[in-house]
Amino acid sequence: MRQSPRMSVKTKPVSFDSKVRIVEQIVEAVNRHDARSMSKYFAEDGVYENVTLKVLGNRESQRKFHEDWFKSFPDLNYKLTNVVAKDDQVVAECLVRGTNQAMFLGRPPTGMSIKLPVAFVIKFARGKIKYWKSYYDSGTLLRQLGA
Repeated sequence: MRQSPRMSVKTKPVSFDSKVRIVEQIVEAVNRHDARSMSKYFAEDGVYENVTLKVLGNRESQRKFHEDWFKSFPDLNYKLTNVVAKDDQVVAECLVRGTNQAMFLGRPPTGMSIKLPVAFVIKFARGKIKYWKSYYDSGTLLRQLGA
């Protein structure tokens, strides 16, 4: 009987449960305001893109972006509402809530709260995030901030 070759750790695909758990752990890190922990799930050459705000960069850009979010919205909280995983990718929806207490997008704090649905499309390679895209409606965000 012929045995199938063993997959090395480097080529082993990420399971459905593992991908979903990584997304859950990132949401938990957001809710602790721990951008550094979020970064550890990104591949060294991973890409982070916030389509709405035209942020495109690497895992360090992701860390910096979220640290700024946490300053602007010190009570920022993500609630994961839906996750679909297939092959090497996850699509997730979450509800983002927070109160603007510091400068955001070059604007002074408004003290107003946001409740913003956000979608993420995440591609994995070798157990790490290779590409993360965030989508949300900027009009909804700006209206909620009184702009």
